[in-house]
Amino acid sequence: MGGFDPSGGAGILADARMLNALGGHACALVTLNTSQGRASWRSASAQPVALLREQWQGLADSLPIHAIKIGAVANAEQIAWLTELITDLKVPVVLDPVLTSSSGGHLSAAQDLMALLDHCTVITPNRAEAETLLGPTNPHDAPCAVLITGSDAAQQTGQTTALHQLYAQGQLSRWESPVLPGRYRGSGCMLASAIAGFLGCGLTLEDAVGHGLAAVQPMLQHAWRFEDGVHLPRAPQ
Repeated sequence: MGGFDPSGGAGILADARMLNALGGHACALVTLNTSQGRASWRSASAQPVALLREQWQGLADSLPIHAIKIGAVANAEQIAWLTELITDLKVPVVLDPVLTSSSGGHLSAAQDLMALLDHCTVITPNRAEAETLLGPTNPHDAPCAVLITGSDAAQQTGQTTALHQLYAQGQLSRWESPVLPGRYRGSGCMLASAIAGFLGCGLTLEDAVGHGLAAVQPMLQHAWRFEDGVHLPRAPQ
């Protein structure tokens, strides 16, 4: 569940691209339609909850749902419906708290997203998003597991290695990954979707995160590259 990016760089199309590359099948509910390009933002419009509810019922009636990944959410009404929905489900839920689009637009509101945390398996913010969502709260005290990704912070400080930290059940797990030059649209979407896919296959959270991070790396290495440095990840050919 997330936003539609016409450029295919992020949102629902990036989610599906990752899950298809891993051999999974992605079904999609579009929470908002955006007008944006690969590196530019124009506007966004929310989908009505009545439509989302009807679409979900069609999926639930005809397909086995093994995990849910939530990306951009348009408004408090959608949050209320999602909270109701995932409370009754018995599948892993991964929330990628998309507060802004990497092309520049403002999306989900942090104060609204907090209502979902009690019902999520894990959230996957970058460091800036984690600070906005959790404030001074220790990630171990969050209502669900927290994976703080480190690529954005590493790029901003000029580091060549990113540190990713998972806070879950009082334990801290760490992974490192190389920082590649440029910006990669949708890499956070892809990571959260990969984790959801692996959780849906029955992996533990720690293993799902490790496999998810490993799955994203070749997508970045084989990205479509552009002179302005804003690249589009893709599966190895």
